[in-house]
Amino acid sequence: MLRSRIGLQFGSLAAADWIKLMSDLFFLAQQGNTEAIASLLTEHFQAQAISVAVQRRQECLQVMLEADPVPEQRAIAAVAQIISGLAIPDLKTLKLFARRPSDRTVAWSQLIPLTEALPDKMIDLRHLAGQGNTAAMTRLLNQSLAHKQITAAITYQERDLKIGLTAPTLPDQQTSLTLIARELTHWHLPAQTMLTVSGQVTDACSIDWQRVAPLAQLSLSPVHSVSPSLADAVSLEPWQANEPVKIQFQRLDPSSLRAIAAGLFLSLLLIASGRLSFLFGYLVTVVHELGHTACAWFFGYPAIPAFDFMFGGGVTMHGDRHLIIVWLIYLGFGGLAYFYRRNRLTSRFLLGLIITYTIFAFTAIHNMLFVIMGHGFELLFAGIFLYRGLSGFGCRHSIEQPLYGMVGFFIVFYDLRFSWRLIADPIARAVYEQGKGGIIDNDLVRLVRDYVPVDLSAIAWIFLILSALIPGLIFQLYRHQAVMLATFNRLFLTRVD
Repeated sequence: MLRSRIGLQFGSLAAADWIKLMSDLFFLAQQGNTEAIASLLTEHFQAQAISVAVQRRQECLQVMLEADPVPEQRAIAAVAQIISGLAIPDLKTLKLFARRPSDRTVAWSQLIPLTEALPDKMIDLRHLAGQGNTAAMTRLLNQSLAHKQITAAITYQERDLKIGLTAPTLPDQQTSLTLIARELTHWHLPAQTMLTVSGQVTDACSIDWQRVAPLAQLSLSPVHSVSPSLADAVSLEPWQANEPVKIQFQRLDPSSLRAIAAGLFLSLLLIASGRLSFLFGYLVTVVHELGHTACAWFFGYPAIPAFDFMFGGGVTMHGDRHLIIVWLIYLGFGGLAYFYRRNRLTSRFLLGLIITYTIFAFTAIHNMLFVIMGHGFELLFAGIFLYRGLSGFGCRHSIEQPLYGMVGFFIVFYDLRFSWRLIADPIARAVYEQGKGGIIDNDLVRLVRDYVPVDLSAIAWIFLILSALIPGLIFQLYRHQAVMLATFNRLFLTRVD
């Protein structure tokens, strides 16, 4: 029995070895190993001379406590806290029994539900994770890694965070570390926390790769591979604080490459089909009108987007400016400035944003932005969809990546076709210049008439070039996502020592 072997070793272990042994026990216990769970509970109740036996029945964990006299019911809280902290997969209830070793019947029993141990809100889960709650950590990381079919098991003791990753196929090192880093930035764990991340195939006997580094260097430090035969003996020294950090570019892993290639292929089928292109064109219309609406509200004009069922496309209707909306925007800026007042970089960024907003809001620039942001939102959303298709950011299922890529590429191709027709097709240009029913001018016509006195084809060329640059720009953002994450993390720190 694992429990008896470990029990014999506790007294003779050095402190460092004991901590390592307990960490390994936590790792096994989080995977549902009943002997490891029993060993942890036995260690906890060692002073009360309580022996523990554990068995699992589907979604229920049964724990028997034996001692003479019978263990008191106050042990319930301790056992429930330990089991809840392990976050064992698919475990919903805990059944606790107590008796004397010589008795056949139990003195008392208690059924404890475990499904309500954690909150549902993401912000509450991340707050618990920042306090060291391994159950919250496990749920958050498993949510972040689910679309890669990766399962995480976690132990956290004395600023020593260990994350074990398993998957049907070997988890990709860089992808896994990027997803973990993205989630860990929300936990605000101490910067001195030592992080160990390992990856292996499900049911394998040993790990295939391992990363050991201070938490602050997770997304920027190099990856260390270990051979399976040496995995248990690996001990990597952390980097010194004054050592220059080498920024590595993110590489496309095979699954992301396949996803984005599938998205590109599907988008070409859509754009080549007249009927499908017409149907998906309504998605572009929605995004376009949302751009006008968001810009209008941002500068104080109540607006509502709508489809134009008479002339086709869409239309955004807005009323006169309400200064109360503008002052609410300023109030929001003021709240952010107060919240990040101890972060000089963010404070300066907000100051620049407030000055820029003031200049735009009280000059004709905001009117020009209202005209531009319809097509501007198309490019913005195309970039967001392409980035999610490329990186898998926020995806929970593997099918989401190629679908995001498909929509992103479709918007890009749709805009390329639109701008090229304005340049090369006189009939298409004449129809566009005519406007909606000869009454409402289209956006680019308004832009050259009221704000930029150039030929319409020049604006169309600019829009075509910007549309063509979007995929390359998003790929560069993906390659530099470690720097991007570090920058965002720095901006959103409420206090910088």
